[in-house]
Amino acid sequence: MAENKHIEAKINQTLVLKTIRLNYGISRIRIAGELGLNRSTITHIVNELLQRGLVCEVPFNQDSVCSAGRKPIGLGVNGMAGSVLGLEWQNEYIRYVLMDFSGKILFQSREECLHVDVASFSASVKRIIKAAGTRTNIAVKGVGVGIPGRIDPHKGLVLQSLPMRMHGIALAAELEAELGVPVLIENDANCFAWGEIREKRAELKNILCLMLEFHHSTDDSFFDQEIGMGIVQNGQVYHGSHYSSGELKSALVPYAQSKNFLKLIRRDDKYLFPLSEQEEGTIREYISSLFMALMPVISVLDPEKVILGGEFCTISSYIPEILTKLPKMTEWSFSKRKEYEVAYGSASYFMERLFTPPVYEKNNRNKPVFWDKVFRS
Repeated sequence: MAENKHIEAKINQTLVLKTIRLNYGISRIRIAGELGLNRSTITHIVNELLQRGLVCEVPFNQDSVCSAGRKPIGLGVNGMAGSVLGLEWQNEYIRYVLMDFSGKILFQSREECLHVDVASFSASVKRIIKAAGTRTNIAVKGVGVGIPGRIDPHKGLVLQSLPMRMHGIALAAELEAELGVPVLIENDANCFAWGEIREKRAELKNILCLMLEFHHSTDDSFFDQEIGMGIVQNGQVYHGSHYSSGELKSALVPYAQSKNFLKLIRRDDKYLFPLSEQEEGTIREYISSLFMALMPVISVLDPEKVILGGEFCTISSYIPEILTKLPKMTEWSFSKRKEYEVAYGSASYFMERLFTPPVYEKNNRNKPVFWDKVFRS
């Protein structure tokens, strides 16, 4: 009985914290009403969260419903309590975003370098974490990493990643041992999806996030492209039965078109160069073939919106015209985060887990909530 009450208390704490995060300036009375808990319980939980520094008192949100009388005190997640570093790890670069616990982006950047093993990657991340703490005076309490391939985010495993040359690696555990903070890993396209729904779950229930990425081998023996899909169903990212949902390859496009397109793109790493009419035709031909091949998949999933990211943003000027020639099935848009959508999404995924109530597990009743683990680091 005592164990049940303990886990119930932890669940209520996380629910209160999540409610505050999603409703900046909310009052204690409003929290009690939304969660169906009595006011004394809410007062006790809020006082504990205030004492731990996880929440702080802020101006009351005038949009909140309140009774007549003294103006309530609003509550918000304390951004100074910590931050999370969101990373996109590719074999020739890393992009990163630092987000405080209130959801504010503190800064973002990119490093051009080869990181094909855990040791070199973790060394770079250690340096970034140290610099971030000095720059913001906010401790980095956790790290989210988005990488290409089949990823089991619940166990922190890289099942298979061809670009990163990884197979069956407990990456999250290895990085935690090196970095000394909790680490979550997720597929890069799924990170893209987590970022898109972070603040829009009430608006966007079923969406499809499409990424186009280019991958170089370390020995320059190959240069290829990959199509990744982040599938959101009913406000949640769908992983599939074997964590391979949305993994699409370049075989969607005829080999000759794909080869000509890659040869053109590879000519300049920045993809910013004047093109001849014939070269522009090569790009249009490739994009048209790609989207025509994707139409059956989009039709089956029937999303309310398709959001394009990755290198689709690089060639975005060619896409609207091509979309007008395709069957009208859904709304299309581009990621507002552009090249940082994966790094932002990996931080968003960490935040999602941070504020998710713990699941009752029969064989592990005393399992701590995730934010307990984070704040012990």
